[in-house]
Amino acid sequence: MKKTHHRAVLACVALAACGGAREKVHAADAADAADATEPPALRPEDVVTVSIAAARGACGITVTLHVARGYHVMSDRPSSPTFIATRVSVDAKGAALAAPQYPASTPFALGTESIATFEGDARVVVPCIGATATGADARTREVDVTVRYQACTRTRCLFPVTRTSRGEVTLVAPDLSSPIETKGASHDHR
Repeated sequence: MKKTHHRAVLACVALAACGGAREKVHAADAADAADATEPPALRPEDVVTVSIAAARGACGITVTLHVARGYHVMSDRPSSPTFIATRVSVDAKGAALAAPQYPASTPFALGTESIATFEGDARVVVPCIGATATGADARTREVDVTVRYQACTRTRCLFPVTRTSRGEVTLVAPDLSSPIETKGASHDHR
């Protein structure tokens, strides 16, 4: 029944005509979720907060999606073409960036199936392309991050949201002229 729930709600969102159909789906799922506690009702734009930081150990930007407790968003590779994929795009003024690298999805039980979601904190890394300033030459850059997602609970899905956040990040290429130690072994990158 939960699989039907997600599809019915997504179809209703697309048609903007949920009305009684949404309530029927919720009533049907209520029996399945009787033992589950429904999280506090949030506005769709309040379910996910975004943090922007420089990537650790590499030139790039880390975008952390903080998904509210009791909610999930579809992964970047949703389990069904009818599910809305989470998408992150980053624009760092004056920096060339590669495609976002998404974390592994978290399975979410939906009836007898499992769907690919993000829950809790999901870190998306956007690496730099080519040469970027090192050390003292590093510059702080304005960063615009756009995130598109659809949040759901065990019993309902909210309308899709596109949010933009702005921050500043200092992009620094790692110093590859010094040896890198890995589990006792030394590798010299020159």
